[in-house]
Amino acid sequence: PDVTVTSLAGGTDRLSSSAQSPVLLSGQHLRVDGESRSSIDFLSSESDSILETETNLFGRSNTTPRTLAPSTTRRSGGLSATREVGAGSVATITAALEEAKFQTLTNAPQSTTTDTQYVGLTAASPLAPSTWTLTAFHETTDSASETQLDSGARDTRDDLARSQIGVLLNQRLADFAQGPVTLTASVDWSDERQQSAVVESNARSDLTANRESIRASLSLDVPFALPEGIPSEISVNLNGSYNELSDFGQLTAQGVAVTWRPVEQARVLISLQEQDEAPTLAELTSPVVLTPGIRVVDTATGDSVLAAVLSGGNSNLGAARRRSRRVGV
Repeated sequence: PDVTVTSLAGGTDRLSSSAQSPVLLSGQHLRVDGESRSSIDFLSSESDSILETETNLFGRSNTTPRTLAPSTTRRSGGLSATREVGAGSVATITAALEEAKFQTLTNAPQSTTTDTQYVGLTAASPLAPSTWTLTAFHETTDSASETQLDSGARDTRDDLARSQIGVLLNQRLADFAQGPVTLTASVDWSDERQQSAVVESNARSDLTANRESIRASLSLDVPFALPEGIPSEISVNLNGSYNELSDFGQLTAQGVAVTWRPVEQARVLISLQEQDEAPTLAELTSPVVLTPGIRVVDTATGDSVLAAVLSGGNSNLGAARRRSRRVGV
C-alpha cells in the first residue's frame, strides 16, 4: 500500500523572563510504497541565554553579565530515500544539513557558528548463506568563532572533512544442533582532513592535518554443547582487528567473549578485550587558545571560580592501549 504522512509541529515555552525561552518548529513528510520509502524533515529551534544575575547560584553582588547557558539557534534539514535495487537488495541514500549558532557572555564574550553537511549511502543484500552491507559517506563540519578580548578580537576557524567506505560480510559457516557458526568480516577505508586557523592581534597561525586509515576485522561466533542433562546454552566469540593509520602506524585489537545461558530468562556474559587507540585529529591539531573569565569548579576547594582556560590540541599525544574486563548478567 502507498502511505503518505505529513506532520508539522511548533511551540514555545516562556515560563518567566528569567528562564530560557525555547521556540521550536519541526516538520516531516514521509511516503511508503512497498519496499520504497522517502522522507524529508526539518527542525528549527531557538533558546535565550540564562544569565548568572538571573539566578541565586552565585549571589547578586557581581553585576557583570555572564551566561550559565548560551543563547542557541539551530536549523537542520534532511532527506532519505530507500529503493529496492535487485532481488532482495535495498539501497538507502541520506543527506542532511545543520547550522548551529551559540552566543556566550563572559569576561570574553564569544559567538560560534557551526555548519555540518552529510551525504551517505547504504546498500544491503542477502547472498545465502551470506549477507553483505556496503556503507559510504562524506561529512564536513565548518566551525567559526569570534572571541572579544581586551587586546581585540580573536577569530578561530576549524574545518573538518571525513570520507569513508566499507564492506561488511556475514557468513554462516556451519549449522550445529546448538546453533550456527558465523563469521563476520569487514574492511573499510577512511580519509580525514582538518584545517585550523587563529587570527589574533594581527597575527595568524595555521594548522593542517590529514589521516588515512585502512581497517580490517574478523569476528567468529561458535556455539558449544554442554554435557547431557545440563539445560543451558554457551557460545564463544573470538574477534580481532588491524588498523593502519597514515600518521600512527599499526593499531590492533583482539578479544574473547563467552555467553552462558543457564536458563531461558538469564544470560551471563564474560569478556576480555585489548585495543590500541589513537587520538583524534582534533585532539592533535586544534588551535591552542587562552580564554579568560570562564567559570569552572576548583577541584581543591569545590568552589565555582572564574579562571583563564587553556584549550586546544596537543601534537605530542601518543597512542594508548585499552584493556577491559567485563562480567555481566
